[in-house]
Amino acid sequence: MINKNTLASLVLLTTAINLPLQAATEQTYWGDSANNVVRTGYGECWKATSGMASTAMQGCDASMKKEMADADKDGVADAMDKCPGTMAGTPVDAKGCAIDSDMDGIADSSDKCPGTATGIKVDANGCPQDSDRDGVADSNDKCPGTAAGISVDASGCAKDSDRDGVADSSDKCPATPAGTKVDAQGCDVNKDDDKDGIANINDACPGTASGTVVDKRGCKLTADIRLDNVQFNTGTEVINANSRNTLDNVAKTLNDNPHLKFEVAGHTDSSGNYEANVRLSKSRADSVRQYLINSGVAANRLTARGYGPDKPVASNDTGTGRSANRRVELNLK
Repeated sequence: MINKNTLASLVLLTTAINLPLQAATEQTYWGDSANNVVRTGYGECWKATSGMASTAMQGCDASMKKEMADADKDGVADAMDKCPGTMAGTPVDAKGCAIDSDMDGIADSSDKCPGTATGIKVDANGCPQDSDRDGVADSNDKCPGTAAGISVDASGCAKDSDRDGVADSSDKCPATPAGTKVDAQGCDVNKDDDKDGIANINDACPGTASGTVVDKRGCKLTADIRLDNVQFNTGTEVINANSRNTLDNVAKTLNDNPHLKFEVAGHTDSSGNYEANVRLSKSRADSVRQYLINSGVAANRLTARGYGPDKPVASNDTGTGRSANRRVELNLK
């Protein structure tokens, strides 16, 4: 059985026999149960009968050499080495295993992050694992699985500098004022740069010139709405039943474009009394306006005016011309 003797005995022995060794504090030695063998830190074997320094002589028997062999030269005899084959120069503990001070499973000699806290999962370098490689260890990462290249904050979540709920990497409108409701691109849902009444998010024609009347897409309207198929009972402002389908479609168009305002303009031909024609044209314009209001169009978006025969679009000398002049139009305001 091999046992370790006290340093004092080694000092006595090595001094008495004048061994050519370094300071005793740098040496290790072993003795058998009868104290018949010592070994220095350099692998030298000495035999001393009954532990008497005066009887010491260099050399060990084969069995003792085997017991004291240290194949990986880590200072721990093979018989006691729990980790044989340790690489040269690796600091080991009393069992001959590589020292792992922070007990993370990575030997100190290979640990690039010594002192890792207990329980933290580490990579092959002994550093805290960072599965998504965002620079924040998994143990602190509140947003695991962040896509590559995304800038993150200290908690591992995508940076959102203006705190609008849209990450900087996707934010088309950085520095949005606090409290602003934004779209998926981080832009103010109500922002209307060209002031045409259509928010940027829905504006298919950004940059429309000031004052331009646009449709619900934010694009310029090129014409007023002429109600060619709207007819009235003869000499009255009562809308013909056959005209309701046309007016229903007009109401839908106006409801789809709630930012637009119109003047409902009534017109007649030149036949008959002028004042009567003006009154009739106004009454018909009022009838159309009221129909549209009843169909859901806001009243403050519509005005009505009768022009009588003052704005003909064709000659009043022919029946066809007079028919064309008897009309109601929606003029953009």
